[in-house]
Amino acid sequence: IKQRHQLEEHTRIAFVTLTIILSPYLFRLAQQSMSDMLAMFLLTASFYHLWVYLKTDATKSLLLWSLVSALALTTRYPAIVVLVPAISFLSFRLIRKRQFSQLCLGVLTAIVPISLAIWWKMDSKGAFGVTENELFQQWSPVNFFHSAFNRSDTNSSFTLPNLLFNLSGAIHPGTVFFGALLLPFSFRDLKSSCFRIVLLFSILAYILFLSGVPFQNSRVMIFTFPLIAMFLSFGFKPVLHWLRAKRIPFKVVFPICLIIQIGLCARAMQPSIKMNHFERELANWVEENQLSKPVYTYSYSQLFDTYKTGNPVIQIYDTAITSFDDKAIIIFNESLTEFKIKGTMPHQNWQALNRQMAVHQEKCWPNGWCVYSIESK
Repeated sequence: IKQRHQLEEHTRIAFVTLTIILSPYLFRLAQQSMSDMLAMFLLTASFYHLWVYLKTDATKSLLLWSLVSALALTTRYPAIVVLVPAISFLSFRLIRKRQFSQLCLGVLTAIVPISLAIWWKMDSKGAFGVTENELFQQWSPVNFFHSAFNRSDTNSSFTLPNLLFNLSGAIHPGTVFFGALLLPFSFRDLKSSCFRIVLLFSILAYILFLSGVPFQNSRVMIFTFPLIAMFLSFGFKPVLHWLRAKRIPFKVVFPICLIIQIGLCARAMQPSIKMNHFERELANWVEENQLSKPVYTYSYSQLFDTYKTGNPVIQIYDTAITSFDDKAIIIFNESLTEFKIKGTMPHQNWQALNRQMAVHQEKCWPNGWCVYSIESK
């Protein structure tokens, strides 16, 4: 029985590891040069040290939890939403046990990286500019039930309301296609584990926070996916027992699930691969044909830094342009003016450009993006 229990525990750990590594959306996100993955790693480490601390009551684990939690917060501000249930639970636990020295040590450990981050960003907008972000300013519980949003830079319409979209992270094929099988079993004996309760509240807190934002994006939806994988893993043992009762060999089920998950990873990467090929072709064409000309754009500003084409970039997505350079080019997708950017700042700048200047199409691609040259009328 002990050997079987150890085997099931090792299988559960292997499940969490493989689920995280082979999550299609997570695999795709790993190709991007953004801080989401680092923050996700730090959050995962935070909950690991929380789990160890609740098992051992070791001060070392508490301090490590405090440190990586603070680092996660300074990497991505929304991490605070995920961490609030854990912070509240641990604070209450330490106060109830009168472990005030551990509480003070934990607070001091967190203050150091947070203070350094604030000091480093004090002269920039980064430290407090998150509150000025349009998405957060428009946060509202009403957005839980909306699926269409109009913002200054884009219009969007989605299939599911915000709340359902963000709840789907536990069962969406883009995260883990067999999550729907594990989810009902994951709630078994929930009351017996403080860690699982904190984990659940942390996931739900982030889902509610994200659902109030007028925006849907798989990148931000899966921010807590490693935590969801942890929670789902507690349903793994009951599933193994169910398979055994049905006489379905796990050695058959596991390879099938693994192959499907790898296939979904390959499918999830296709849009990124196509986009990468297009961006490379666009950058090469601009570099060869429009040497050093200023470029007006609202979607591909980073492209010219990445490929070092030497073109000055002028953003049109958030600022009204009153005058245009007559020796410049603009990268624009006019088909998007029918809905996605209709009436937004990029659309207004495009209309202003056509009123003031002569615009000539130089090159178009099948996806609708074109390069236009700008001349005086």
